[in-house]
Amino acid sequence: MAPVLLAFALLVPAHGFGGPAASPSDLGRFTGHRQLRDVPQVRRDTAAKAESTSSEGVETVETVETKSNLLEAFWKFLRPHTIRGTILGSSAMVTRAVIENGQAPDWSLLPKAMLGVLTLLCGNGYIVGINQIYDVSIDVINKPFLPVAAKELSVSQAWVAIIAMAIGGTWLSYNLFGPLIGSLYAFGLFLGTIYSVPPLRLKKSAIAAAMIIATVRGFLLNFGVYYATRAMLGVPFGWSYPTIFITCFCSVYALVIAVTKDLPDVQGDLENKIDTFATRFGVGTVATAASAVLLANYGAALVWTNSPAAAAFRPKILLPAHAILASLLVRGLIRLRRARYSQEGLKAFYRLIWLLFYSEYFLFPLVGPIEAQDEKDAFDQQVHKVLEQRFNLDGSFTNLYNEGDDSETWQRDATKEAREIVWGRRFKVRIVDSATDGVAAEAQHRQNRAEESRLKVRGLATGSEFSSTQSSGPSQSEHDAESSDDNSDLYFQQDSGSEPFEGSPS
Repeated sequence: MAPVLLAFALLVPAHGFGGPAASPSDLGRFTGHRQLRDVPQVRRDTAAKAESTSSEGVETVETVETKSNLLEAFWKFLRPHTIRGTILGSSAMVTRAVIENGQAPDWSLLPKAMLGVLTLLCGNGYIVGINQIYDVSIDVINKPFLPVAAKELSVSQAWVAIIAMAIGGTWLSYNLFGPLIGSLYAFGLFLGTIYSVPPLRLKKSAIAAAMIIATVRGFLLNFGVYYATRAMLGVPFGWSYPTIFITCFCSVYALVIAVTKDLPDVQGDLENKIDTFATRFGVGTVATAASAVLLANYGAALVWTNSPAAAAFRPKILLPAHAILASLLVRGLIRLRRARYSQEGLKAFYRLIWLLFYSEYFLFPLVGPIEAQDEKDAFDQQVHKVLEQRFNLDGSFTNLYNEGDDSETWQRDATKEAREIVWGRRFKVRIVDSATDGVAAEAQHRQNRAEESRLKVRGLATGSEFSSTQSSGPSQSEHDAESSDDNSDLYFQQDSGSEPFEGSPS
């Protein structure tokens, strides 16, 4: 206890806590330590350390903010409203293809499907990105918020981004979906390039620009996704009436988008001598004409639901939905007129057109049933005939849409082959791919398995004999597949009790 009290006494100032403090020399003498530095120097050192720590913290914050700003700029560079349209469109086409397949989806294909979406986004990013690079002078006036125009993203950074997206997207399309889809993808990138890049720079022509946008967003997107999805599901390609409907609808809608996108950009287009319908005829005329075209597009649903293809649609869903969307369009046009075609009013009208476009893709999976009952019955009857004529089976051994484990493998293969024949003749569509096409190879593989099953049924060959026969030359298997397809119409012209036709393989 004594040492503690002694130490306390030494540290207390001589005049108590209220008197003057001891000098540094006195403290050094009392404690036996070296003298302390001057108080002002200590304060300067402390301030320097604090300033150094503060500067390091500021640099760290600035680095994080720079990275965050770069990501935000890149996101704006991709034009999010076009990304939403691409994702919704591809999702709707995939959903419709799965519904028409009539079987539960194979979830093991999900990673490939996600890579397919990434491929589409790369193509979308390339097209909108290269347009921003060559439209800087226009965007400074019309769209100063875009990252290249606002100098949030340098031109060199933009070039690196679009080149990476173009190479990555093209590589994925060829390797995932084969030469046909890869070629269509490259063609879409080519159209996006000549739209923006001199000397062609077809965006200067109002008609050429509208046709390019309609081709890419209306036809290539819908056809490409639908074809690729059916290929992944192992189903031969065929146009269904709902798919034809959405392709026609979106092609017309894309034409309208191509025209109305220039409504808020009239000032910059005039200064840069860009020929658009808005600069030719005025924003009021173009907005009214575009609305009239879209109303006719919505009204076309009446034609579809009263045509010979009516069984492929659900009028109770399609017609009321189109009536609601059309009424929203009319309301938007009225508001635009009340706003006297101001800049904000034109932007709001253009956003409305995109929202209505999104809504159609949300609606699309619901516009048609999986199959109308009478159409389904006719389809089943045709499959039964194929089973009877080609495989000498009565067609009643298994459920055509619910193939369980109780069926023999060769029976399931025979049913799948019969369904493929009916699908191929039903839509009268044949897609001829190159020998390296993964889709064609898969179709040939299914044909070989079905042929082996047929031979097993007739007792003409074993699996090993069939394999050796098939391996003797690809030309013979291709001839079998060709003759099978060419003669398949005869199945539907014969009675169920008739003998197999003369040209069928035996």
